[in-house]
Amino acid sequence: TYTDAPLTPELMAYHQKLVNQLATNLLPLAQQQHDKLRITQINSMMAVMQDWLKLRLNGQVFGGKMQHFKFVSNQKAQYKRRVHKIRGNQNHRASRH
Repeated sequence: TYTDAPLTPELMAYHQKLVNQLATNLLPLAQQQHDKLRITQINSMMAVMQDWLKLRLNGQVFGGKMQHFKFVSNQKAQYKRRVHKIRGNQNHRASRH
């Protein structure tokens, strides 16, 4: 992914091309097919992509990624696991949370 890559003119042009494709190719097609779910997904993708560009131009970090046409934050709960071996020398392991 290019979300954390250094911001170069080539990367900005590529990003603008992707946003432009969403606006000119995919959005009119979804509107023509009257697919409301696809229209909302495209609009949310365009909003997230424009926010990414604004954040990167301001020198801030984009704290997430696109997954299933939605923004997903990188901040997730981490769980500690305690793994112990069961009965001897076999490689079976159980997880005690």
